[in-house]
Amino acid sequence: MDHDRRFLCKGPPAWDRRKRGHFNQEIGRSAGGLTTKVHALVDALGNPLRIGLTGGNVHDIVPAPDLVSSQSADNLLGDKAYDADQFIAQVHSQGIEVVIPPKSNRRELRNYDRHIYKNRHLVECFFAKIKPCLSA
Repeated sequence: MDHDRRFLCKGPPAWDRRKRGHFNQEIGRSAGGLTTKVHALVDALGNPLRIGLTGGNVHDIVPAPDLVSSQSADNLLGDKAYDADQFIAQVHSQGIEVVIPPKSNRRELRNYDRHIYKNRHLVECFFAKIKPCLSA
């Protein structure tokens, strides 16, 4: 019985899987296919200040320092993905108070203002507004 084990995975052969130019297009490959992430910095009213695109396989903390650089604000609200010591130090050096809940695996838990953090829904409202435009 002849079993050919060379074709265990679907798709092109390994030498032909590299796609040229996709790194310049902010498109990332994930289990769901080719994806793009939108990163936004909004003001207290939910209006966009800065928008950035990355591939879907890029972590949220990677474009964050560029988004907040040279910005002035009283508070910076973010979810747990932005809980990184280096990013928090950068934001503090700009004179901005960080309102980010600590990740559960953090050795030393930080305090944050839960009342101010409730205003983070403005970011989610912004994404809800632009999502229909992105899928069209």
